[in-house]
Amino acid sequence: MIMMMRNHYLTILPVLLLSVTACARPAPGDVVEAFWVDFFRENAHPIQQPADLDPLLGAIGDVRLVLLGESTHGTSEYYRWRDRISRRLIEEKGFSFVAVEGDWESLYQLNKYVKLLPGAGDDPEAILRRLGRWPQWMWANREVVELARWMRARNARLPLEDRAGFYGIDVYGWGDSVGRLPEYFNRIEPGSRERVRRALAPLEGLGGDMRAFHLAVHQRGLDARPAVDGLIEELERNEAEYRARDELAYFAALQNAKVIREAKRHMRTAGLPGGDSWNIRATHFKDTVARLLEFYGEGSRGIAWAHNTHVGDARATDMGRAGMVNIGRLARQRMGEDDVFIVGFATYEGEVYAGRAWGEPRERMEMPPAREGSFEHYLRQAGHPSALYLLRDMPGDEMVLLQVGVQRAVGVVYQPEHDRARNFVPTILSDRYDALLYFETTSPLQPLHP
Repeated sequence: MIMMMRNHYLTILPVLLLSVTACARPAPGDVVEAFWVDFFRENAHPIQQPADLDPLLGAIGDVRLVLLGESTHGTSEYYRWRDRISRRLIEEKGFSFVAVEGDWESLYQLNKYVKLLPGAGDDPEAILRRLGRWPQWMWANREVVELARWMRARNARLPLEDRAGFYGIDVYGWGDSVGRLPEYFNRIEPGSRERVRRALAPLEGLGGDMRAFHLAVHQRGLDARPAVDGLIEELERNEAEYRARDELAYFAALQNAKVIREAKRHMRTAGLPGGDSWNIRATHFKDTVARLLEFYGEGSRGIAWAHNTHVGDARATDMGRAGMVNIGRLARQRMGEDDVFIVGFATYEGEVYAGRAWGEPRERMEMPPAREGSFEHYLRQAGHPSALYLLRDMPGDEMVLLQVGVQRAVGVVYQPEHDRARNFVPTILSDRYDALLYFETTSPLQPLHP
């Protein structure tokens, strides 16, 4: 069984990605293709409605963390099926939160809405329309609105301690964190607002703009680290006292302070050789999820939504060879294989929202058919238009299972004319994920902004 060998093979994966194995030649391409086409044909669980997810929920079992991926940042089917999986995990297995690849503070307002906390208002569309950072369509869309409304309706029947939350785990919304941290601090340490604001003053003038932050760090040597580190140390030193005064404000203050610190570290290393900048952001993802599990208490369980490149174990891609980590790899290493379940997503062709460069207007783009020899190409040949595949403990020749293939990966920046050359990631599929959801043809998200 492949899972019995996972720890060994993930340890030597940098070698495997170069030559598959040092002691045997890679399996011929036609053998690999035939194996995967047969596997995808014979082991499909067709999915059309939420009840079709029963095999997935059975495979998830009692794990504490479920990671749900996507191979683009603009596909409606991915959001709708992550929604359906999340609803069932919350309703039937008692999961405590959904954490997404979005900004902490801006999405904390949506968390207040779904948990019926004071000051949130009763309109999730209005909350999400206020998201100002590009790419707004990732979270300001009707698919997220539908999940938020369901979560609120369910939470309304429950005591506060049992209500499921919705959180962002990224660092890019540091500007909102700078603006809100003094207020959170003042709730747990009355009279501290102006002191905290002065400590953050060098960052306030940047208006939350990531490019301005990058230039300030690299060209002007901006370093707010001592001040931010001091605030974090104060929060951690006085945790018991501050939490007793206002537990929610304490948690929000600590998380916002860490968003600011990690954003600065991310910017300090951005553009430099190596994977340090990526790894800082990825580690923040994992640490935020870990803090949420701790916040919700012993026995709590969480769901995280992020791109396949974040949730799929990095050691099963060329990222491992480059020394890069992600939340999938870190979660498996820190929590153990049996406490993490990773679900990847794939599509053969369809339409998607993306921008042609960072910050440019979104466009509705056509994704061409996946290139020959990709896992999406094998899935298309298998003949199931939408299906779930369980990859844990799958049988087969190890030299075939461990053969490096490629899987499509489209980000918020996309140029379809270069799709086949740039948008496929070397992947050992059976080690990257525990399950895969496939949709032959997909459609774009439904953005709230014009």
